[in-house]
Amino acid sequence: MSSLLEVTQSGQPWAADRAQYALQVNEAVQSGQLSKSEAAEILQDIVNSEDLQSVAGQDELKAALVFGLTQLISMYA
Repeated sequence: MSSLLEVTQSGQPWAADRAQYALQVNEAVQSGQLSKSEAAEILQDIVNSEDLQSVAGQDELKAALVFGLTQLISMYA
Protein backbone atom coordinates (compact mmCIF):
# COMPACT_ATOMS: atom_id res chain seq x y z
CA MET A 1 0.00 0.00 0.00
CA SER A 2 2.95 2.30 0.46
CA SER A 3 3.36 2.53 -3.31
CA LEU A 4 -0.22 3.81 -3.58
CA LEU A 5 0.49 6.41 -0.91
CA GLU A 6 3.55 7.53 -2.87
CA VAL A 7 1.51 7.75 -6.07
CA THR A 8 -1.05 9.98 -4.35
CA GLN A 9 1.81 12.43 -3.73
CA SER A 10 3.13 12.25 -7.31
CA GLY A 11 1.60 15.51 -8.49
CA GLN A 12 0.16 13.68 -11.51
CA PRO A 13 -3.64 13.84 -11.24
CA TRP A 14 -4.24 10.86 -13.56
CA ALA A 15 -2.27 8.62 -11.17
CA ALA A 16 -2.97 10.31 -7.84
CA ASP A 17 -6.75 10.16 -8.35
CA ARG A 18 -6.67 6.44 -9.16
CA ALA A 19 -4.41 5.69 -6.20
CA GLN A 20 -6.66 7.66 -3.86
CA TYR A 21 -9.69 5.80 -5.19
CA ALA A 22 -7.95 2.48 -4.58
CA LEU A 23 -7.21 3.50 -1.00
CA GLN A 24 -10.86 4.47 -0.54
CA VAL A 25 -11.92 1.07 -1.88
CA ASN A 26 -9.58 -0.55 0.64
CA GLU A 27 -11.10 1.51 3.45
CA ALA A 28 -14.57 0.42 2.34
CA VAL A 29 -13.50 -3.22 2.58
CA GLN A 30 -12.01 -2.64 6.03
CA SER A 31 -15.23 -1.04 7.26
CA GLY A 32 -17.43 -3.76 5.74
CA GLN A 33 -19.03 -1.55 3.10
CA LEU A 34 -17.60 -3.64 0.24
CA SER A 35 -16.85 -7.33 -0.03
CA LYS A 36 -13.35 -8.43 -0.94
CA SER A 37 -14.56 -9.81 -4.25
CA GLU A 38 -16.28 -6.52 -5.15
CA ALA A 39 -13.16 -4.60 -4.26
CA ALA A 40 -10.93 -6.90 -6.30
CA GLU A 41 -13.23 -6.43 -9.29
CA ILE A 42 -13.18 -2.64 -8.98
CA LEU A 43 -9.40 -2.53 -8.66
CA GLN A 44 -8.92 -4.93 -11.56
CA ASP A 45 -11.11 -2.65 -13.68
CA ILE A 46 -8.73 0.22 -12.91
CA VAL A 47 -5.72 -1.88 -13.94
CA ASN A 48 -7.42 -2.94 -17.17
CA SER A 49 -8.89 0.45 -18.04
CA GLU A 50 -8.11 1.73 -21.51
CA ASP A 51 -7.30 5.22 -20.30
CA LEU A 52 -4.66 3.86 -17.90
CA GLN A 53 -3.12 1.71 -20.63
CA SER A 54 -3.03 4.66 -23.01
CA VAL A 55 -1.07 6.98 -20.70
CA ALA A 56 2.08 7.85 -22.61
CA GLY A 57 5.36 8.14 -20.74
CA GLN A 58 5.37 8.14 -16.96
CA ASP A 59 6.12 4.40 -17.07
CA GLU A 60 7.66 4.34 -13.60
CA LEU A 61 4.64 6.04 -12.07
CA LYS A 62 2.24 3.81 -13.98
CA ALA A 63 4.18 0.74 -12.78
CA ALA A 64 4.00 1.93 -9.16
CA LEU A 65 0.25 2.45 -9.47
CA VAL A 66 -0.34 -0.96 -11.05
CA PHE A 67 1.92 -2.59 -8.45
CA GLY A 68 -0.06 -1.02 -5.61
CA LEU A 69 -3.36 -2.04 -7.18
CA THR A 70 -2.24 -5.63 -7.69
CA GLN A 71 -1.00 -5.80 -4.10
CA LEU A 72 -4.48 -4.92 -2.89
CA ILE A 73 -6.10 -7.34 -5.35
CA SER A 74 -3.92 -10.17 -4.06
CA MET A 75 -4.94 -9.35 -0.48
CA TYR A 76 -8.57 -9.90 -1.47
CA ALA A 77 -8.04 -13.18 -3.35
